Amino acid sequence: SQRRESFAWRIVPVGTVRITGAADVQGDRLKWGVYAWGIGLSCWRIDGGTIIGDPQAEASWRELDQVLDRGYADTWGRRWRIDAFGVDTGYLSQRVYAWARRHAAERRVYAVDGRGGWKLPPLLRPRRVTVNLVGRAVGKVLLWPVGTWDLKSELYAALRRTIEGPDADGRWPPGAMHFSEACDEEFFRELTAEHLTVRERAGGLVERIWIKDRTTPNEEHDIQVYSRALVHHLTDAWTPEEWVKEAARLGQPPEAAQRDLLHWIQPAPSAPTEGAAPAAPPSTTTATQPAESPRAVNEPRRFFRRGTGHSSLMN
Repeated sequence: SQRRESFAWRIVPVGTVRITGAADVQGDRLKWGVYAWGIGLSCWRIDGGTIIGDPQAEASWRELDQVLDRGYADTWGRRWRIDAFGVDTGYLSQRVYAWARRHAAERRVYAVDGRGGWKLPPLLRPRRVTVNLVGRAVGKVLLWPVGTWDLKSELYAALRRTIEGPDADGRWPPGAMHFSEACDEEFFRELTAEHLTVRERAGGLVERIWIKDRTTPNEEHDIQVYSRALVHHLTDAWTPEEWVKEAARLGQPPEAAQRDLLHWIQPAPSAPTEGAAPAAPPSTTTATQPAESPRAVNEPRRFFRRGTGHSSLMN
C-alpha cells in the first residue's frame, strides 16, 4: 500500500493497449475489478467495486451489465471499453452461465473456472455447457478453464516489481502493478490472500501448492488472476512488432513503444517512464482519432492457443 500513486481513478493511463476485468460471485454480492494493461503487462487498477445484493436476483446482474458497458476516458477524451470480462463460475454457476449467454454476441464475456496445477495455459480449451434456468435448458455457453497457478506466481512477481518501485530517474520496471489511492488496506489484504507452500507427498516427494489464508477473503486475488488470464488470451500471439504497432495506434509514440518493448525483453536503463503523460496529443498518423463509442477504440482480436504455455514475467 505504500506504493500507491496519485493517478486518476477511472482514467485510461497512457501506454494502455487492452483493458480486462473480472467478477467474483459471493452469497450476498458481486465483487469486480478492471485493469488497464501496457507493454510488458504493466498494469493499472482503474476501477472496481461491489454490487451488494442477492446474486440470484436479476437486479444484481443488471448492475453488472452497467459495469461491462462503462466507458473509460483517456488523456485525449476518447472512450475505451472493457475488451474482455470474466466471471467466476465456482458459485451459482447457472446464473453466471445465463449472464455470459446474454452477452455471447459481444464475444467479450467469459464464464471462467479456475484450475490448479502448474504449466497450464492461461485459458484452456473451452467446452460448451448447458444453461438451465427455472428447471429448463435455455441454451449453451462456453466455459473457459483458467490455469491459475502460474498466473498467481506471475501476479506476485509483478508485485515484487511494484515494491521495487521506480529507479532514480522515476522509471518503473516493466510488468509492475500500479495502484491508485482508491485501493485501501483491505484491497491489498485480499490481493495477497494466497501464498505458496510446500507439501510432502507419498514416497518423500514434495510439491509446491497455493494455499488461501483462512482468515482473509481472496476475491481481489481471483479478480486479478482472471483479468491477467484474459489479457494473456488477447495478446499472447502478438509479435514484438505487433505490440509496438498496437501501442502506437492507441496513442503511444512508436519510438516510446519500441523502447518499452526492448526494456521488457531485455531490461535496460534507458527505458521510458511507465504511464507518464505525453507532451502533446498523439499524431493522427500513429493513433486512433476520438471515437463516438469505446468499441471503435480498442476492438480485441479473437484467437485461442491450443495446449500452449504462456509468457512469464518472472525472472
